[in-house]
Amino acid sequence: MRYLSQFKIENSTVLVRVDFNVPIKESKITDDTRIKNVLPTINYLINNKNKVILLSHLGRPQEKDPGLSLEIVYSTLSNLLDCTVKFCNNIVGNEANKLKDNLKQGEVLLLENIRYLKEEKIGKNKEGIRNNNVLAKELIYNVDYYINEAFACSHRKCTSMTIIPNYFSKKKFAGFLLEKEIEYLSKIKKSTLSPFTAIIGGSKISTKIKLIEKLLILCDNIIIGGAMAHTFIVYLGGKIGSSLFEENQIEKVKKILNEANRLNCKIHLPIDCITTKEISNIALTNTRVINDIPLDEISADIGPKSIKLFDEIIRNSSKILWNGPLGVFEFNPFENGTKSIANSIHNATKLGAFSVIGGGDSIAAINKFNEKLNFSYLSTGGGAMLEFFEKDQLPALKSLED
Repeated sequence: MRYLSQFKIENSTVLVRVDFNVPIKESKITDDTRIKNVLPTINYLINNKNKVILLSHLGRPQEKDPGLSLEIVYSTLSNLLDCTVKFCNNIVGNEANKLKDNLKQGEVLLLENIRYLKEEKIGKNKEGIRNNNVLAKELIYNVDYYINEAFACSHRKCTSMTIIPNYFSKKKFAGFLLEKEIEYLSKIKKSTLSPFTAIIGGSKISTKIKLIEKLLILCDNIIIGGAMAHTFIVYLGGKIGSSLFEENQIEKVKKILNEANRLNCKIHLPIDCITTKEISNIALTNTRVINDIPLDEISADIGPKSIKLFDEIIRNSSKILWNGPLGVFEFNPFENGTKSIANSIHNATKLGAFSVIGGGDSIAAINKFNEKLNFSYLSTGGGAMLEFFEKDQLPALKSLED
């Protein structure tokens, strides 16, 4: 794989696949982290007199959805870059090609949401694959180089990530951000630092079974939080009231616990929780032991005893991986568990631990708390980061290789 940092590209037209899949609320971008993360690569290219074409998706539109137009990103990007930025309402075709032809050195062109085109998805038959290649050829019209700067979707097989690179031989690169992602995630995956603690949160254990199975081999401790912990508690005979859990994952939980015991990896579950009858910013709450919750209450955050237990484990760790919140942090009554874990990792990092935080929800939580927290690395990827640990290679990264 070639890295942009090792080469000088100048006076050329460069197609950069970015990830501008930013959170939007009431027609406003609530977190522009993903846009700011790729500015170093864009600025490097425009400073070297290149014409820069940006390609991204936003959301999961089934058709051309005005609510998921990248025009909202164009406004923010224009304010962040000190150059001319243009926007094309189309992705391919005469209008897009004309804008490419007329683009000047040091200017940026942002194309519309690539997922508006069904050919972005990888075809399952000969006709579908042919359509993928037709789209790829249209996208690379008048383009000299291709750069992948979208780690967060590098686990996806799609035209813009895995087909386009095939047309560029040695003129395809990992951008500055992608290089950093590979460097730091490889470091935590391969490092022999011990103890290694993973904190895995979120709502569904079914989405993270493979990750946990992989981490059982790598970790000394795995802390399970969020609603996914409830499935473990149910398997162990606990009463979780009306809390969310996945009944069809009970056998998987049994397998995980047995395998953890065999591999000498300790699984740590919450011992208490914050319960409520409704999820809201004005909800009335109780602190309960997590295995004896009244039927009309749900667990929405970890409790003070769990926070103390997890803090001790994290403080004594040399390597830390965190993915997923420990509660419904979006609502103030249930943010304390996630905030406390973030602070624990921050303190462990200050003491010398190597820490990597990943996933949109984890980063959104950190941004919400608006505290000066330091970690070794904040990954832009959620699913991509998880699959990086699960598998030896991600599809889009493999496509960057010769």
